[in-house]
Amino acid sequence: MKKGWLMKQSGTEQNEKLSSSSSPLLTESRQHRLEVDELKVQLNNSLLELTNAEQEILSLKHFKLQTEYFQEKSTWEAELNAAEIELMTSGQRCEDLCRQLGQSRDTVSRLRQELDSCRSAKSELEERMNRGMEENESLYRRIRELEGNHSLRESKGRSMDSLSDLTNVYLDLDLDQLDKDR
Repeated sequence: MKKGWLMKQSGTEQNEKLSSSSSPLLTESRQHRLEVDELKVQLNNSLLELTNAEQEILSLKHFKLQTEYFQEKSTWEAELNAAEIELMTSGQRCEDLCRQLGQSRDTVSRLRQELDSCRSAKSELEERMNRGMEENESLYRRIRELEGNHSLRESKGRSMDSLSDLTNVYLDLDLDQLDKDR
């Protein structure tokens, strides 16, 4: 056991000798530790500043994106409003054109009816004119016959080329009755 005690003693003595002789080393080692600790603190502070700077950059990027989004949104909304106004204007124009088309169709229908009515009236007038011409020819023949019988007695050379000649025709004829017969 003596040997172990000696070793303990010699180890302790050695530490004391070392500490007394290495006191400047310990001081230097402590200074290095302090410097390392201080550098660690500075590193942590720098990391914290870096993290804060990154967060600020992210915040600014987010703000920029939001600003761009709202600008785009405003642009889209303005374009959408313009398109809606154009659509409403086009819709109104379409309604006006449809209304005009309906009115034009009504006008065309009315004009077709008037045309049909005019054609019918024309046909009636043509028929009446043809009947009137036939009646006039019939009356003219009858007048010639009557006048022929009367003329033969009075004078044979008389002609009936005009309306004034017809007025001199047989005065006993009932012209009102002839009009009614037509």
